[in-house]
Amino acid sequence: MTFLNPIGLAGLIGLPVILALHLLYRRKQRYVVSHLGLWSFLDAYTHGPRARRLPLTWILLLDLLIGALLSLAWSRPSIAIAQPERSPRHSVILLDVSTSMRATVGSTTRFAEAKAAAAALLRDSTPRDVVTLLTFGQQARLIADSRAEADQTDFVRLAGWLDQIQVGETGHALAEALAMGQAALDPGLPAEYHVITDGGFPLPDPDAISQFAYPLRWHWVGREADNQAVVDLNAAPQGANQMQVFARLANFGSQAVIREAVLAVDGQVINQVAIDLPAGSSVPHVWQIPLR
Repeated sequence: MTFLNPIGLAGLIGLPVILALHLLYRRKQRYVVSHLGLWSFLDAYTHGPRARRLPLTWILLLDLLIGALLSLAWSRPSIAIAQPERSPRHSVILLDVSTSMRATVGSTTRFAEAKAAAAALLRDSTPRDVVTLLTFGQQARLIADSRAEADQTDFVRLAGWLDQIQVGETGHALAEALAMGQAALDPGLPAEYHVITDGGFPLPDPDAISQFAYPLRWHWVGREADNQAVVDLNAAPQGANQMQVFARLANFGSQAVIREAVLAVDGQVINQVAIDLPAGSSVPHVWQIPLR
Protein backbone atom coordinates (compact mmCIF):
# COMPACT_ATOMS: atom_id res chain seq x y z
CA MET A 1 0.00 0.00 0.00
CA THR A 2 1.23 3.51 -0.80
CA PHE A 3 -0.03 6.94 0.23
CA LEU A 4 -0.54 9.59 -2.44
CA ASN A 5 -0.51 12.30 0.25
CA PRO A 6 1.73 11.00 3.06
CA ILE A 7 1.52 14.29 4.98
CA GLY A 8 -2.06 13.34 5.74
CA LEU A 9 -0.78 10.82 8.27
CA ALA A 10 0.13 13.79 10.45
CA GLY A 11 -3.52 13.84 11.39
CA LEU A 12 -2.85 10.81 13.62
CA ILE A 13 -1.24 13.26 16.06
CA GLY A 14 -4.74 14.36 16.85
CA LEU A 15 -5.57 11.04 18.51
CA PRO A 16 -3.64 11.83 21.74
CA VAL A 17 -5.31 15.24 21.74
CA ILE A 18 -8.74 13.58 21.61
CA LEU A 19 -7.72 11.33 24.51
CA ALA A 20 -6.46 14.28 26.55
CA LEU A 21 -9.71 16.16 26.02
CA HIS A 22 -11.68 13.20 27.31
CA LEU A 23 -9.42 12.97 30.40
CA LEU A 24 -9.91 16.66 31.15
CA TYR A 25 -13.63 16.32 30.73
CA ARG A 26 -13.83 13.78 33.57
CA ARG A 27 -13.61 16.24 36.45
CA LYS A 28 -14.28 15.55 40.12
CA GLN A 29 -17.90 15.67 41.16
CA ARG A 30 -18.92 17.88 44.10
CA TYR A 31 -20.91 16.50 47.03
CA VAL A 32 -22.38 18.34 50.03
CA VAL A 33 -21.39 16.61 53.33
CA SER A 34 -21.75 17.53 56.99
CA HIS A 35 -18.04 17.42 57.88
CA LEU A 36 -14.86 16.80 55.83
CA GLY A 37 -13.34 14.76 58.64
CA LEU A 38 -15.81 12.01 57.95
CA TRP A 39 -14.19 11.53 54.53
CA SER A 40 -10.53 11.73 55.55
CA PHE A 41 -10.06 7.98 55.03
CA LEU A 42 -10.49 8.56 51.31
CA ASP A 43 -7.34 10.67 51.01
CA ALA A 44 -5.19 7.62 50.35
CA TYR A 45 -7.42 6.70 47.43
CA THR A 46 -7.93 10.16 45.95
CA HIS A 47 -4.44 11.61 46.39
CA GLY A 48 -2.34 8.46 45.99
CA PRO A 49 0.25 7.98 43.26
CA ARG A 50 -1.85 5.58 41.20
CA ALA A 51 -2.37 6.57 37.56
CA ARG A 52 -5.76 7.64 36.37
CA ARG A 53 -7.73 5.08 34.42
CA LEU A 54 -8.54 5.78 30.78
CA PRO A 55 -12.21 6.60 30.26
CA LEU A 56 -12.97 3.76 27.83
CA THR A 57 -16.40 4.86 26.71
CA TRP A 58 -18.21 4.40 23.41
CA ILE A 59 -17.93 8.13 22.74
CA LEU A 60 -14.14 8.05 23.18
CA LEU A 61 -13.76 5.02 20.92
CA LEU A 62 -15.99 6.61 18.29
CA ASP A 63 -14.02 9.89 18.35
CA LEU A 64 -10.72 8.01 18.01
CA LEU A 65 -12.08 5.96 15.11
CA ILE A 66 -13.36 9.06 13.28
CA GLY A 67 -10.02 10.83 13.78
CA ALA A 68 -8.06 7.84 12.44
CA LEU A 69 -10.35 7.44 9.39
CA LEU A 70 -10.15 11.15 8.52
CA SER A 71 -6.36 11.03 8.72
CA LEU A 72 -6.19 7.94 6.50
CA ALA A 73 -8.60 9.48 3.98
CA TRP A 74 -6.49 12.66 3.85
CA SER A 75 -3.37 10.57 3.14
CA ARG A 76 -5.14 8.95 0.14
CA PRO A 77 -3.99 5.33 0.46
CA SER A 78 -3.78 3.35 -2.76
CA ILE A 79 -3.11 -0.27 -3.63
CA ALA A 80 -1.53 -1.18 -6.96
CA ILE A 81 -3.05 -4.34 -8.39
CA ALA A 82 -1.29 -5.84 -11.36
CA GLN A 83 -3.84 -6.82 -14.01
CA PRO A 84 -3.09 -9.54 -16.52
CA GLU A 85 -1.81 -7.98 -19.72
CA ARG A 86 -4.20 -8.39 -22.62
CA SER A 87 -2.81 -9.57 -25.93
CA PRO A 88 -2.82 -6.94 -28.72
CA ARG A 89 -5.67 -6.86 -31.21
CA HIS A 90 -6.94 -4.96 -34.24
CA SER A 91 -10.24 -3.20 -33.54
CA VAL A 92 -12.34 -2.02 -36.48
CA ILE A 93 -14.94 0.57 -35.42
CA LEU A 94 -17.82 1.13 -37.85
CA LEU A 95 -19.93 4.21 -37.13
CA ASP A 96 -23.41 4.65 -38.60
CA VAL A 97 -23.82 8.14 -40.17
CA SER A 98 -27.27 7.68 -41.69
CA THR A 99 -30.07 10.21 -41.33
CA SER A 100 -31.81 8.38 -38.49
CA MET A 101 -28.76 8.95 -36.29
CA ARG A 102 -29.82 12.60 -36.04
CA ALA A 103 -32.82 11.62 -33.92
CA THR A 104 -32.79 13.26 -30.49
CA VAL A 105 -32.51 11.24 -27.28
CA GLY A 106 -33.42 13.55 -24.43
CA SER A 107 -31.00 16.48 -24.61
CA THR A 108 -28.61 14.73 -27.00
CA THR A 109 -28.74 12.80 -30.27
CA ARG A 110 -28.17 9.22 -31.28
CA PHE A 111 -25.02 10.22 -33.12
CA ALA A 112 -23.64 11.91 -30.00
CA GLU A 113 -24.20 8.65 -28.13
CA ALA A 114 -22.48 6.77 -30.95
CA LYS A 115 -19.42 9.04 -30.80
CA ALA A 116 -19.26 8.56 -27.03
CA ALA A 117 -19.33 4.78 -27.51
CA ALA A 118 -16.54 5.01 -30.11
CA ALA A 119 -14.47 7.21 -27.80
CA ALA A 120 -14.90 4.65 -25.00
CA LEU A 121 -13.55 1.92 -27.29
CA LEU A 122 -10.54 4.09 -28.09
CA ARG A 123 -9.86 4.69 -24.38
CA ASP A 124 -9.92 0.94 -23.75
CA SER A 125 -7.24 0.35 -26.37
CA THR A 126 -3.69 -0.47 -25.32
CA PRO A 127 -0.50 0.92 -26.92
CA ARG A 128 0.02 -2.38 -28.78
CA ASP A 129 -3.44 -2.33 -30.37
CA VAL A 130 -4.32 -1.18 -33.87
CA VAL A 131 -7.57 0.74 -34.38
CA THR A 132 -9.29 1.49 -37.69
CA LEU A 133 -12.23 3.92 -37.75
CA LEU A 134 -14.78 3.78 -40.59
CA THR A 135 -18.23 5.22 -41.25
CA PHE A 136 -21.07 3.78 -43.29
CA GLY A 137 -23.98 5.67 -44.78
CA GLN A 138 -24.48 6.29 -48.46
CA GLN A 139 -21.02 4.79 -48.85
CA ALA A 140 -18.27 3.40 -46.64
CA ARG A 141 -15.40 5.72 -45.72
CA LEU A 142 -12.08 5.17 -43.98
CA ILE A 143 -11.78 7.99 -41.42
CA ALA A 144 -8.60 7.18 -39.51
CA ASP A 145 -6.13 4.42 -38.70
CA SER A 146 -3.77 4.39 -35.73
CA ARG A 147 -0.95 3.13 -37.96
CA ALA A 148 -1.12 6.36 -39.95
CA GLU A 149 -0.50 8.50 -36.83
CA ALA A 150 2.99 9.70 -35.96
CA ASP A 151 2.48 8.22 -32.50
CA GLN A 152 0.56 4.99 -32.98
CA THR A 153 -0.30 4.87 -29.27
CA ASP A 154 -1.97 8.33 -29.24
CA PHE A 155 -5.60 7.21 -29.30
CA VAL A 156 -6.68 10.57 -27.88
CA ARG A 157 -5.49 12.17 -31.11
CA LEU A 158 -7.33 9.48 -33.03
CA ALA A 159 -10.51 10.34 -31.12
CA GLY A 160 -10.24 13.88 -32.48
CA TRP A 161 -11.35 12.54 -35.86
CA LEU A 162 -14.77 11.81 -34.36
CA ASP A 163 -15.58 15.54 -34.21
CA GLN A 164 -14.98 15.86 -37.95
CA ILE A 165 -17.49 13.19 -38.97
CA GLN A 166 -20.67 14.46 -40.65
CA VAL A 167 -23.97 12.66 -40.14
CA GLY A 168 -27.09 12.63 -42.30
CA GLU A 169 -26.40 10.41 -45.30
CA THR A 170 -29.01 8.37 -47.11
CA GLY A 171 -28.17 4.69 -47.30
CA HIS A 172 -26.51 2.01 -45.18
CA ALA A 173 -23.36 0.67 -46.85
CA LEU A 174 -22.59 -1.70 -43.98
CA ALA A 175 -21.43 -4.55 -46.21
CA GLU A 176 -18.97 -2.25 -47.98
CA ALA A 177 -17.67 -0.99 -44.63
CA LEU A 178 -17.11 -4.55 -43.40
CA ALA A 179 -15.16 -5.35 -46.56
CA MET A 180 -13.13 -2.13 -46.29
CA GLY A 181 -12.27 -2.94 -42.69
CA GLN A 182 -11.23 -6.45 -43.67
CA ALA A 183 -8.90 -5.06 -46.32
CA ALA A 184 -7.22 -2.85 -43.69
CA LEU A 185 -6.62 -5.64 -41.15
CA ASP A 186 -3.18 -6.35 -39.74
CA PRO A 187 -2.56 -10.04 -40.57
CA GLY A 188 -0.47 -10.47 -37.45
CA LEU A 189 -3.20 -9.49 -34.97
CA PRO A 190 -6.57 -11.01 -34.04
CA ALA A 191 -9.37 -8.76 -35.23
CA GLU A 192 -12.76 -7.73 -33.89
CA TYR A 193 -15.41 -5.48 -35.38
CA HIS A 194 -17.55 -2.97 -33.45
CA VAL A 195 -20.68 -1.71 -35.24
CA ILE A 196 -22.21 1.37 -33.58
CA THR A 197 -25.70 2.03 -34.92
CA ASP A 198 -29.34 2.65 -34.01
CA GLY A 199 -30.46 -0.22 -36.24
CA GLY A 200 -32.64 2.08 -38.34
CA PHE A 201 -32.19 -0.06 -41.46
CA PRO A 202 -32.69 -3.69 -42.52
CA LEU A 203 -29.98 -5.63 -40.72
CA PRO A 204 -27.89 -8.18 -42.65
CA ASP A 205 -29.03 -11.75 -42.93
CA PRO A 206 -28.10 -13.61 -39.68
CA ASP A 207 -26.68 -16.47 -41.76
CA ALA A 208 -24.38 -14.05 -43.57
CA ILE A 209 -23.30 -12.52 -40.25
CA SER A 210 -22.57 -15.94 -38.76
CA GLN A 211 -20.29 -16.70 -41.71
CA PHE A 212 -18.27 -13.52 -41.16
CA ALA A 213 -14.71 -14.53 -40.30
CA TYR A 214 -14.23 -12.11 -37.38
CA PRO A 215 -16.11 -11.36 -34.14
CA LEU A 216 -18.84 -8.81 -34.81
CA ARG A 217 -20.06 -6.82 -31.80
CA TRP A 218 -23.10 -4.56 -32.00
CA HIS A 219 -23.36 -1.36 -29.96
CA TRP A 220 -26.94 -0.08 -30.06
CA VAL A 221 -27.61 3.61 -29.44
CA GLY A 222 -30.85 5.49 -28.96
CA ARG A 223 -34.16 3.95 -28.05
CA GLU A 224 -37.46 3.39 -29.75
CA ALA A 225 -38.91 6.79 -30.46
CA ASP A 226 -41.34 8.65 -32.66
CA ASN A 227 -38.65 9.03 -35.29
CA GLN A 228 -39.24 9.98 -38.92
CA ALA A 229 -36.65 11.03 -41.47
CA VAL A 230 -36.01 11.76 -45.13
CA VAL A 231 -33.90 8.80 -46.21
CA ASP A 232 -33.55 9.63 -49.91
CA LEU A 233 -33.67 12.85 -51.92
CA ASN A 234 -33.01 13.39 -55.64
CA ALA A 235 -33.66 16.23 -58.05
CA ALA A 236 -33.63 15.95 -61.87
CA PRO A 237 -34.71 18.31 -64.67
CA GLN A 238 -37.79 17.33 -66.64
CA GLY A 239 -37.58 19.22 -69.88
CA ALA A 240 -36.57 22.85 -70.08
CA ASN A 241 -39.16 24.32 -67.73
CA GLN A 242 -39.68 21.75 -64.98
CA MET A 243 -37.75 20.11 -62.17
CA GLN A 244 -38.73 16.82 -60.53
CA VAL A 245 -37.81 16.29 -56.86
CA PHE A 246 -38.10 12.78 -55.47
CA ALA A 247 -38.06 12.11 -51.74
CA ARG A 248 -38.55 8.99 -49.64
CA LEU A 249 -39.74 9.50 -46.09
CA ALA A 250 -39.41 6.76 -43.47
CA ASN A 251 -41.21 6.18 -40.19
CA PHE A 252 -39.02 4.23 -37.73
CA GLY A 253 -41.58 4.45 -34.93
CA SER A 254 -44.17 1.89 -33.87
CA GLN A 255 -47.16 4.21 -34.49
CA ALA A 256 -48.60 5.57 -37.73
CA VAL A 257 -48.19 9.35 -38.02
CA ILE A 258 -48.95 12.22 -40.38
CA ARG A 259 -46.01 14.53 -41.05
CA GLU A 260 -45.76 17.79 -42.97
CA ALA A 261 -43.14 17.53 -45.74
CA VAL A 262 -41.82 20.95 -46.69
CA LEU A 263 -39.83 21.57 -49.89
CA ALA A 264 -37.61 24.67 -49.72
CA VAL A 265 -35.14 26.04 -52.26
CA ASP A 266 -32.52 28.53 -51.06
CA GLY A 267 -34.49 29.01 -47.85
CA GLN A 268 -37.75 29.76 -49.66
CA VAL A 269 -40.67 27.37 -49.16
CA ILE A 270 -41.86 26.07 -52.53
CA ASN A 271 -44.45 23.52 -51.43
CA GLN A 272 -45.61 21.60 -48.39
CA VAL A 273 -47.81 18.55 -48.11
CA ALA A 274 -49.12 16.25 -45.35
CA ILE A 275 -47.96 12.65 -45.79
CA ASP A 276 -49.33 9.56 -44.04
CA LEU A 277 -46.53 7.38 -42.69
CA PRO A 278 -47.55 3.91 -41.49
CA ALA A 279 -45.50 2.40 -38.67
CA GLY A 280 -42.17 0.90 -39.76
CA SER A 281 -42.52 1.95 -43.40
CA SER A 282 -41.15 4.32 -46.02
CA VAL A 283 -43.26 6.38 -48.41
CA PRO A 284 -42.11 8.06 -51.66
CA HIS A 285 -43.25 11.51 -52.73
CA VAL A 286 -42.59 13.48 -55.93
CA TRP A 287 -42.76 17.25 -56.44
CA GLN A 288 -43.04 18.75 -59.91
CA ILE A 289 -41.62 22.28 -59.78
CA PRO A 290 -41.91 24.69 -62.69
CA LEU A 291 -38.71 26.58 -63.48
CA ARG A 292 -38.86 30.30 -63.97
